[in-house]
Amino acid sequence: MRILTGIALVVCLFGTTVFAEVSMSAAGAVEFTKKASDASAGNVDNSFVRGELKAKGTLEDSGLEALIHLRSQPNLTDGTKSTPLQPRQVYLKLPVSALEILMGRWYDVYGPGYYYFGRYLHGVSPMGSGSMNTNYNVIDGFKLSYNIESIKSKFQLALLPQDMNFEDLYLMAMFGGSPVEGLKFNVGGNFEILTPEDTPDEQIQHRAVVNAGYTFLKETKSGFFLEAAIVDFNEVADNTWLLFGLTTAAGWIDRVQAEIEFKSDRMMDGENEADLAWMILIRKKAAGLCFDLNVGADPKVLGSTNAGEIGGIFRVSASF
Repeated sequence: MRILTGIALVVCLFGTTVFAEVSMSAAGAVEFTKKASDASAGNVDNSFVRGELKAKGTLEDSGLEALIHLRSQPNLTDGTKSTPLQPRQVYLKLPVSALEILMGRWYDVYGPGYYYFGRYLHGVSPMGSGSMNTNYNVIDGFKLSYNIESIKSKFQLALLPQDMNFEDLYLMAMFGGSPVEGLKFNVGGNFEILTPEDTPDEQIQHRAVVNAGYTFLKETKSGFFLEAAIVDFNEVADNTWLLFGLTTAAGWIDRVQAEIEFKSDRMMDGENEADLAWMILIRKKAAGLCFDLNVGADPKVLGSTNAGEIGGIFRVSASF
C-alpha cells in the first residue's frame, strides 16, 4: 500500500470514532465472461463474486470527509474460495472555500460518463484498458481541486507516487468542466517528474489526454463521447489511443451504448487485426438489481485478435 494511503487509513480508522455523521453502505456483484478465443467451448472463461463495504464519515463544521472502501472478490473459475478485504478507496477530503484537498487512495474520474474503453491518462496496457462499468482509475496520492463556478469548470493538480520510496513520481494537471449545457470536457496531462536513478530517457513517460461528451437529447440521455490520448511521447505514433462512442436510453432499456477504440499495431506482432476494438453495452435495472451485458471484440478482456472475434461479459449487481 502506498504511504499516503496508509496515512489516510490510520486517520480514517481513528476519525470514524469522532465524526458527527457516519454512513455505511454495501454492494455485491457476480460476473461471467466468455472469451472470443474459446468460442467453441461451452465453459465460462472467467467469473467472480464481489462484495464491497463502505464507511463514510463527515464533520459538519469543517466539511472534512473520510472514506474507507473495502472489497473482497474471489474468482470462481480458478477455485478461489475466499479472499481478504482489500482497500479500494481510503481517503481524506477537506473543502476549503473553492479549494478541495484530497489525500490517500481514490477513484479518479475524469470522463463525461461510463466507458468500456478509454481512461488512458494514468497508463494503459498494450492490450487496452477495457472494463465493464468502469469510469475510474484507482490511484494513490495527493490532489488539489479548484472549482471555478463562474464558468462551471474545475482545475486539478495532483502528485501521484508510484512507489513507496517516492522515487517514481507523476504530476497530473487537468482542466475541465461543463461551460455549456449538455457539454462536458477535460484536457490534461500526467508527467513523470521523478524516476529511479539511471532511468534511461526513453523510459520516462509523459501522457496527455483530451475527452468530451455531449448530450443532444436530454429526455433519452442520448449523446456521444470521445477520448484521444498519447500515453508515451517517446513514440507518439505507436502510443496514440482513440475512442468514440454513442449512448442512449432506448425504451425499457436504461442504457444502450456503442464504443469503438483504435490503436495502431496494438499487439505489435503484425499477425492480427486487433487495431480496431468495439463494444456494445446494455443495462437494465429492475427489482433493486442492475443487469449489465457487454458484447463485442476486445483484446484485453475477451482475447479478440480481430473485430470479428466476439465475446461477452454479463454482470448482476446490487447496492444496499
